[in-house]
Amino acid sequence: MDAIGIDEVRTRFAEWLADVEKGRRIMITRHGKPIAMLSPVLGADPTRTQVVIDRMRITHNGRRLGGDISDFRSQGRRWIGRLAYDAIV
Repeated sequence: MDAIGIDEVRTRFAEWLADVEKGRRIMITRHGKPIAMLSPVLGADPTRTQVVIDRMRITHNGRRLGGDISDFRSQGRRWIGRLAYDAIV
């Protein structure tokens, strides 16, 4: 990880941002003291996503809702579509 001064960040921000897009992490300093971190946005954690999906499938009394996640997603899209349609009409 590189440490760069705030003045250099101001003059070459686009270059540093391009490096961050490639996965590089950069510490920004002021008078030698760290003040901020430039780092790439992390993607969704597949394990955590699966935990959330599993929790969505379970009701308050422990029974599974059944169905596949694609069924839930389709139902949600229809519901959202209906809300949008009702808002327009």
